[in-house]
Amino acid sequence: MILPSLILSLLAGGGPCDDWNPVHGDPGLHCIELVPRPEFEGASGRVRLVPADSPFGLAVTRDGVPRLDLVISLEGLPAGRHVAWASGPLLAPLIPLGEVRNGETVLGPIELDRFIIFVTADSLPAPATMGRIALRGMSPSSVLKPHITVPVTPREHVHDGGWEMPAPHPAAPLMTPGLEVLTPAVTPWRAGRAVSPESLPPAGPRRLIRLADGDTLALEAGMVRRQVAGRSFVAYAFNRQAPGPLIQVERGASVTVILTNGLDLPTSVHWHGIRLDHRFDGAVGVSQAAVPPGGRFTYELVFPDAGIYWYHPHVREDIQQELGLYGNILVR
Repeated sequence: MILPSLILSLLAGGGPCDDWNPVHGDPGLHCIELVPRPEFEGASGRVRLVPADSPFGLAVTRDGVPRLDLVISLEGLPAGRHVAWASGPLLAPLIPLGEVRNGETVLGPIELDRFIIFVTADSLPAPATMGRIALRGMSPSSVLKPHITVPVTPREHVHDGGWEMPAPHPAAPLMTPGLEVLTPAVTPWRAGRAVSPESLPPAGPRRLIRLADGDTLALEAGMVRRQVAGRSFVAYAFNRQAPGPLIQVERGASVTVILTNGLDLPTSVHWHGIRLDHRFDGAVGVSQAAVPPGGRFTYELVFPDAGIYWYHPHVREDIQQELGLYGNILVR
């Protein structure tokens, strides 16, 4: 068991980020380096992760998610008010942690598995949305899931409104050696660029749909409205649900799914793990052509094996899945 006095010592400033410490061991497991945006290049920071108060030395929720206190050390911040935030990998949930300043501040606890820490420049006394991002960094638990595969220069991934991808963890694996010097010739792209998010229905939670042998399901891949950090944007959903409907069938059932494409991209549905007729597998370029915007495709499905499966597009999965097009199938 970790002695309370040792935890208090760490919270008070003992055990710097670049040293081994008896709470977590290697600094790669308990330290986040904060990367400044170009306009805040004089600022720097790091975050130490310390288990929240617990008699066992490790604090978790009943679901096994770590509970952590954050010791945020900052230098070089310009004059003004600055606020720290924590978020999940997809910027949700967005959790305001409190005001921070140059020096050391203890905040928390937070209950997140993989997460991003932001420090923003704010002028409002109690902001509901993030201001200008000054520093950001990803948790050590993000190392095994990098969000980019090649190094990029500052501002190369800046999108409309000034949003920028946070820097990956420095230990995150990159592309195959030799390809890391290549930068793809791409331009920023946003779903529903010509559509106002406010004109779209909000994304709702998934619902259970029970299908009997011979039933037909109308499944629409369409655009919905979602909010991240207080800002509305266009996302994707099946039948306005993200994740899509949970489809429950009995083993051996045969059902028909009529896909309608309401997106601004071609799409399909791949029934991941289901043994079925090849022409209904949804693998574009292999078993079917992509369904164009406004088009339809009819899938004839059978479910010979019990289990939990999932369905998703096989067109630009990096866009369509990330924006909400995925769901589960329960075969009883």
